[in-house]
Amino acid sequence: MASMRLQDGAPTLLVSLLGIGDIVMCTPAIRLLHERLPGSRLGFLAPQGFSQVLAHFEGIERLHEFSKGGNWWQRIWRARSLSQELRPEGYQQAVVFGNYNRLEHWLLRAGIPAGGCHVLRMVERDGIVRHLADQFHSWAAGLVGAEDATRSLPALFPGPEEQAAADALLPVRCRERPFLAVHIGNSTFRRRRFALGGTRISHRAWPLENWRVCLPMLVEQLDLDLVLTGSAKEGAIAEQLLADAPEVLSSRIHNLSGQTPPLVLAAVLGRAAAYLGADTGPTHVAAATGIPVVVLIGPTHPQVSGPLLADPSRLRVLHHDVACSPCGRKVRKLCHDNLCLRGIEPASVVDAVRELLGR
Repeated sequence: MASMRLQDGAPTLLVSLLGIGDIVMCTPAIRLLHERLPGSRLGFLAPQGFSQVLAHFEGIERLHEFSKGGNWWQRIWRARSLSQELRPEGYQQAVVFGNYNRLEHWLLRAGIPAGGCHVLRMVERDGIVRHLADQFHSWAAGLVGAEDATRSLPALFPGPEEQAAADALLPVRCRERPFLAVHIGNSTFRRRRFALGGTRISHRAWPLENWRVCLPMLVEQLDLDLVLTGSAKEGAIAEQLLADAPEVLSSRIHNLSGQTPPLVLAAVLGRAAAYLGADTGPTHVAAATGIPVVVLIGPTHPQVSGPLLADPSRLRVLHHDVACSPCGRKVRKLCHDNLCLRGIEPASVVDAVRELLGR
């Protein structure tokens, strides 16, 4: 890991191979780097489909993507192709938000010297709890000699095309009256899963049986239309939830899962009266738009990975206390019944949304 500071004027590659939420948490650090390196051309490398989160972010001039899936040989082949793509860009230094096996090797192949590769190695020290955005920002501040810089809030900037796409996706009634954006899934949907209610879902997502009770309550008690967001796979779960709903409810629950790329999602959420979801990337996207947020948190630590809003009164964090929460990855792998989320009652979720909306 390089110990020298970043040099202004040198083309710089910023790297985050984490999820959408983590990329959103990087934005205060990226803004600081842009301000303190005005002569440097900045590029950004992210997982496939995620780089568009920063498509209109000031200072980012070039976007690159890397697919992490597939077998070992496929990943090697894609890493070599990425190195060939990066080399003509002439990057002379890299800022890597997180530690990834062999990444420094491929950055060397892309022409970035060993002394120019700065890697943030995420480790816990002395039990100190720090938000991920603060960790990213303070580390970046040290690289540019701005240790006293104040961290800004995460932010995203949907462009005119994304705004128009959001308008086209939303039903007419949701453009004319307040609606609640709901994200029933979780960013780790394809990783650790649990059999709940006949389907499979992540350990960081609220159980499906709770959603089955909660969604009708939100419509009936708060007189709200619901817009469901998520990936295409999460959309299949949403269809299961809506399959048995009576017509009066299904006509007011609109499933946009699988139809919203990151910045289109930001544009959709920015039009919502409030947002409800678990600890997942779209929750941070919602917070970045500034709308009120209700987040359901279980195995993770809200002071490390919770959403950040300028006005804390617009945030409600719901959590069910159990002895093992928050837990580490090793404990999580042994858990087969996420009680820390299962214990959050649908009525308390409805009350939190009602309170935020002033209804």
